[in-house]
Amino acid sequence: MIFRDQYREYNKEFGAITKLESLGDNLVVIFQHGIGMLPVNRSVGSEADATPYLASRNVLPAQVSIITPDYGSMWKDSILKVPDKPIIFGVDTVARKLWMLSTEGIKFISDHIVTKFLNDFIDLSEYDFEEYQGHINVKTHYNAFKQDVIFTYYKDIPERDSEGKIIKWSEGTTWSLC
Repeated sequence: MIFRDQYREYNKEFGAITKLESLGDNLVVIFQHGIGMLPVNRSVGSEADATPYLASRNVLPAQVSIITPDYGSMWKDSILKVPDKPIIFGVDTVARKLWMLSTEGIKFISDHIVTKFLNDFIDLSEYDFEEYQGHINVKTHYNAFKQDVIFTYYKDIPERDSEGKIIKWSEGTTWSLC
């Protein structure tokens, strides 16, 4: 049985929650248009038979601490937590920014040249979110051997009939940044 007080709703003004990731003792909440942080209350009790239980129902606070109200990500595949490191990368296709979040805060890693590239070659808007499997996606990868982060974007071009239904896809834009 689920009771109303067993879940929380957070900051709808930043859009839907795209992904949740851990960062240290916190839970990072990536919204479509913002990033927030939730400290996790890890108070754990124990029964006489050593069975652990949560000592409080308030594991998550009622409010999210907003890190940035301007940047987030609509694409869950574009958000990457680097294995064994307290670093999260993401791509905001609406603001056309590459960002990195660590325990030291948020940093925008798209400089002037990369920003121009993103402005010229990301042709997705907030309304292009409808994800077509294999035809539109933004993805972030991590190459552990080289310790590189790779941002990949692809969007094929739909060909539509007179009623607006997609009848076929043509090869469109694909690129990767490392």
